[in-house]
Amino acid sequence: MEACISDEAEVYTFDDWGRMGFEHVFVWYAANGKKKEYSLARLLPAKQLSEIEAKHRSVPSIHGRDGKPYINAPHLIIPDSLGGYITITQGVAEYVAKEER
Repeated sequence: MEACISDEAEVYTFDDWGRMGFEHVFVWYAANGKKKEYSLARLLPAKQLSEIEAKHRSVPSIHGRDGKPYINAPHLIIPDSLGGYITITQGVAEYVAKEER
């Protein structure tokens, strides 16, 4: 499992061990104790999700990320395997497709 910690004491974790790309693709823990869990289906639009599942899925995993997540305060940026990225700001996710970059 990978993790990032922001200057605001938010903790971000990625991919439960052995279940990459499934239930807990991303979990956000706020400094006040709030927690939000995300699956790929919750982070990606249907078109991008089906493309990733078709091109980047193995038996135990769905490889939805490409590269390491990083913090560009106040945003967490998660590059996807299609060339787009997910941005998380205070637990709110937004997807930016490759075409929109």
